[in-house]
Amino acid sequence: MTDTPAASRRHIRAVRSPRSLRYGIGLLLLLVAVVLVYTQRASLTAVIELSWTYLTLSLLMAFAGIGAVAWGQKTVLCLTGVKVSHLENLALTSLSMMLNKVLPFQGGTLSRYGYLRHQYDMEFSRFLAGVVIWLAVSVFFAGLIGLAAVGFGWISQERLSGIFGGIFLAQVLAAIIVVKSQNLLGLVFSRLFGLKSWMETWQRFDLRDAGIQLAGPALLNCVFYIVQILVAFQALSLEIRVLDAVLAGVLLYTLSRWAITPGNLGVREMFFAATFGAMGYAVEQAISVAFVGLVAHLIAATILGLLLQSTVSRKLVADQG
Repeated sequence: MTDTPAASRRHIRAVRSPRSLRYGIGLLLLLVAVVLVYTQRASLTAVIELSWTYLTLSLLMAFAGIGAVAWGQKTVLCLTGVKVSHLENLALTSLSMMLNKVLPFQGGTLSRYGYLRHQYDMEFSRFLAGVVIWLAVSVFFAGLIGLAAVGFGWISQERLSGIFGGIFLAQVLAAIIVVKSQNLLGLVFSRLFGLKSWMETWQRFDLRDAGIQLAGPALLNCVFYIVQILVAFQALSLEIRVLDAVLAGVLLYTLSRWAITPGNLGVREMFFAATFGAMGYAVEQAISVAFVGLVAHLIAATILGLLLQSTVSRKLVADQG
């Protein structure tokens, strides 16, 4: 039995609508990038010379960071019993990161859950448990990198603030406590949000195995973040010591795990200014570096999101049809 012309038109509109919406968001983000360049041009007055080679490298670091996040999220999905292809997972990751640039409080992450719920009937408790595990492991390994940097600073008698050691030790311990306090978390989430299956879902995880499997993407994601800071300084012809970049990078990476505004716009710049300002760097330089990283991630997420959006569109259309 063939579709009627009216049914065919409705089907075509159903296919085009989400695709048009994503293209619209993508074009909007590119416009936002242009506006950011224009409005923040005053903060670049301290820059002697722009290096397009390092600007390109900054963009490549943004692509690499998205790849590391996709690897981590695919591992988490496998741990929670959901099997997705590499390309589909990369599309979901880039699209959710693209949407996070325009939606506050990780709206893109919730959109990713909506897709997984629709396609794989994924329970919210499983999704939330995976998010908590990935967050805890990311913070844990970032803290280890930070503690290693502090230790190197002490050995080489480099200048550094002792407060960094306390911060990184605290975040490592906090990550361990989060992972180990599964019974308390189960009680809190079940009481506050009615997630009765949280406890059962959380206890399905072999936490030691999860930490081992997520170590690679978590470490790479943090390293790419730090390298991008170094590259951004070079792109703006500014000087920074590698140890300072690592210490500040780990702290800023940890703070960036909590997005408040769309793309953490404004909050990110405040964190960069406060952190590097406390280390003796000019505030306008810190804002410029934050700006370069923001635009790089904005462009990378938008490009990947637009290129790969057809991957999830086809699955949605096939499921409807």
